[in-house]
Formats: sequence, structure tokens, C-alpha cells
Amino acid sequence: MTSTGQLHPRAFADRTEAAQELRGPLERLELRRVLLLATDRHSMVLAHHLAEHLHADREYLPVELVYLTDDTHPWTAVGAVTGREQRQVDVDALTHFRLAPGQLDAAVADAERRLRQSDLVTDTNSSVTGRDIVLVHDGTDSLQPLAWAARSLRSRQPGRIILAIALAPDEAVAGLGRLADEVVCARSAAWYPWYQLHGRLYQHDGQHDGQHDGPHDGPHDGDR
Repeated sequence: MTSTGQLHPRAFADRTEAAQELRGPLERLELRRVLLLATDRHSMVLAHHLAEHLHADREYLPVELVYLTDDTHPWTAVGAVTGREQRQVDVDALTHFRLAPGQLDAAVADAERRLRQSDLVTDTNSSVTGRDIVLVHDGTDSLQPLAWAARSLRSRQPGRIILAIALAPDEAVAGLGRLADEVVCARSAAWYPWYQLHGRLYQHDGQHDGQHDGPHDGPHDGDR
């Protein structure tokens, strides 16, 4: 099931406002043994505010995308490395791109290097088995790490996987619904209005950023 709120891309005042809009739909899901996870430092701020509302634990789950960087497929993401260097690879993409021997190994090694260089390189310290996991995204970065994190967590037998997103395009929200038990999106938008809003999604960005936990380094995927 996918739940969306306002259908226009009006900017949030700050991440506190985004958390308040996500709080109600999340509470209606009657979550149990909740663990909030964020895959980038900006979303970690949103997770901090949600954790206060939901009285839940929050942790950082680092994700580095596996990129092809040759001239034919510049910065094409075909997989991801998550905490503890767990590898996830899109087998169909590998067949489609007809990768040369060793090309994927080199791309994975680069992602693992970026993961080790980040401030927080370990996986979540808490067990996810049987718990309701809420993956939090503040809307200011690519949604691909969120999708790969959901795939990675599924093998660890959580109770439910819920994606909580501040704002995203309608098409992206629909696609993510295939990877999670629930998707809660505070504000959805058509593709182009959302893209035009990107970069000014939070009017007072930085005022509530005292909870930044680790950078999201590496290239940014242009396909949002």
C-alpha cells in the first residue's frame, strides 16, 4: 500500500515540518519494535525528528552505489554495497550492458572503497529480525540508495519494511511500492515540478542539522 499526502511540491519550512507530516501516516500503521534507518546524512536529520515523535531507535545504514564509469555507460548504477559490505547486483542490468570480465569486480571494489572511507562504515548495530523497519528519505538526494537498502534488508527477515519519504515524484513512489510493505510519502509531485523544486526543498535548510551522521560521498546519480 502506498500513502501520499499533499499532491503539490510546496517546500517544507524545515525537516521538523516534514517529520510532522510523516508522523500521522506512520502512527496509523501501528508499528511494532520500530527501527528508523537513514542512508544519507540529510535523511538522518529527518530520522532524528521522527524518532522523537515515534519514540523509536534510529541508526545509519550506509549505502554506496556500484557505478559503471566507462565512456559507454557513465555513472550507471547496477548495484550497491551496504553496511558490512553486503553486495547487491542487478543481474538483468549486467546482461544488458554486456560487461567485460573484471568490469563488475572493479566497480564493486570502488563502491567498497567509498564505503570504507565514509565516517560510518558499519552496518546498523541493532537486529532487524522481526522488527518494523522504517527507511527514511528527506527527498533531497537520489532514491536509488533507499531502494537498494530495502532489497538488502529483506534478506534479514524484518517484520515489515516501510519507506518514509518527505517528497518524491509520483512515478518513483509507485516503483518503490514493489520493494516495501508500505510507502508513506508526505508530498508527491509530477516529475518536472519536483525536479525544479530540488535544491530548495527546505526553506531553512541547515537550521536543524545538528544531527548529521556521516557524509554521503561519491557521485550523485542524475536519474531521480
